[in-house]
Amino acid sequence: MRTRACSTGILLLVILFGIFVAEADGLNRVYIHPSGSDQNDCSSLELQCRSINKALNALTEAGIIEVGGGIYSGVSNVAQTVIAAHAITIQGSYFTPSVFLGNGSSHCLEVTGSESVVLDRLTYMNCLRTYWPLIGHC
Repeated sequence: MRTRACSTGILLLVILFGIFVAEADGLNRVYIHPSGSDQNDCSSLELQCRSINKALNALTEAGIIEVGGGIYSGVSNVAQTVIAAHAITIQGSYFTPSVFLGNGSSHCLEVTGSESVVLDRLTYMNCLRTYWPLIGHC
């Protein structure tokens, strides 16, 4: 029992440290989660959006899209084009997989533009590759 309490305490510290570092880096962040709502502005964990499309529109300068763990599908989450006018990082959850499902009918993500786009800890499944450069086809 003592080992479990210690492990839980360490995990809590790691999570809190991660949140502190995330806020301290000064980067613009927006958040999405399968239980979020696209009526929100994506600006915090309390106001997470539901779709990558909404997050891309909310990120108006260089920054990070934090993708909560879960499964994302539908046209607001796949068949998206990222026009990189500024550096963007799209990163998934450390603990629960962040999975985008193409449902076999579209590409998952197309990246164009002159700035960098970094994809980290994301899974794209069942996507079609229709033309280059596409990211995340299976």
